[in-house]
Amino acid sequence: MLVPEIKELNTIVSIDAPWILECLDEKFDDAISLLSNSCLIYGGAIRDLLSGLPIGGDLDIAVPHKEYNNLRKIFSDSVRWVAKPGNGLLPKGYNHPSTKIISGITTYTNITGDEIQLIQACPNEKLIVVANQLIYNFEVIKIVTKVDLVCSAVIMDVQGNVFEVLPNALKDCKNRILTFNEELKSKEVYKETVIKRIQKLEKRGWVSHVDTTKFKDNLNLGRNEKKMTLI
Repeated sequence: MLVPEIKELNTIVSIDAPWILECLDEKFDDAISLLSNSCLIYGGAIRDLLSGLPIGGDLDIAVPHKEYNNLRKIFSDSVRWVAKPGNGLLPKGYNHPSTKIISGITTYTNITGDEIQLIQACPNEKLIVVANQLIYNFEVIKIVTKVDLVCSAVIMDVQGNVFEVLPNALKDCKNRILTFNEELKSKEVYKETVIKRIQKLEKRGWVSHVDTTKFKDNLNLGRNEKKMTLI
């Protein structure tokens, strides 16, 4: 039996926000109780709470590759969550940088219209140690490092441990400032996608420091690709 490779990751910083777990549990119908310990919640819902705003979108959940199908079954069997049509593997011929970090997506909704997204990481058994003791799947963490806005690079595990994955993510949340994730190449980001995300957040009081002129247009994207530009 092969032992997964384990690496230390010291760039992730702990955030003291134990109240976030309770807020997410209440909003998303105890969905977190259905997750395995290897899953990580990330992005907008945590960002909104850290910025002092109500949650304005869905719950993004990064799932290790091997656990994805079983977790889909658990949610499908739940009386609280219903899968939306057209979910599963990424479309054939889907040509987008996110395919390097994401294998599949399934969206579920509950009776009140709240949505969660199970986002399948790419296959890799490599593990990462965070805060000298917590161990997570490398590919799950990689999904979070590829968000386009730094403020979205925040995670929470099922025990309620909260971290910033990119430097200044918490600072940007508290100040409601939008900065671009410089870990990404500009060709990995589509202009229309970023502009829509920025405009949505600006309406909620955020201030953008992002130069969108350096990104490429979405003109050559097919319909399915436009719906699945996640980073």
